[in-house]
Amino acid sequence: MTRRTRNRLRMLRATVAHLDEHPDAWSAKPSVVRALAPVRDAHAALEATGKAQADSDTTGLTQDKADARDAASARLVTLGKRVTAYAVEIGDDDLRAALDHARSDWDRHPDDAFVVQTRRALTRSEAVLPALVEYEVTADHLTAIRADLAEFVRLAGLRDTTGASGTAATQDLDAIYSSAVEPLKQLDRVVDALVDDPAF
Repeated sequence: MTRRTRNRLRMLRATVAHLDEHPDAWSAKPSVVRALAPVRDAHAALEATGKAQADSDTTGLTQDKADARDAASARLVTLGKRVTAYAVEIGDDDLRAALDHARSDWDRHPDDAFVVQTRRALTRSEAVLPALVEYEVTADHLTAIRADLAEFVRLAGLRDTTGASGTAATQDLDAIYSSAVEPLKQLDRVVDALVDDPAF
């Protein structure tokens, strides 16, 4: 939320609170009651939308997603060294190409490519798993990488959805406030014209 939006929300909150603290000054005046209703609605909508925007912060999700990817990458490097040794021994260039990657190679992949390449490495490794026993590769190694990858994909989707909600909420804040401008002006007019209470 920008400073301007926070200031607008603070002003609306203060206006509604002030009127609610002094109902005797205006509650018997129908035109003031009518003018206050849309202002109160805008205030409630801004509060709810502001909360939705705050709830859409992706900072933690982004870090968790990065952690899941890092865990998968570290396991892939270990798996890759072992499977590559086997692939070189039997002369399987396709298997070697799928697994012979340094950590920097895994890190350079965009997210979508990382998912594709990881699945390819897992599929190729699983196909020769019985032969990898001598190289100390077990099904548990592949299961751990799959779990890291699944968490990475889940968090990436959640982060994108959450971020999109925040963007929509940000756009809604301006629209809601714009809808309150004329009602605020009308409220100001009727209060100025009809409420004769110096303390108010």
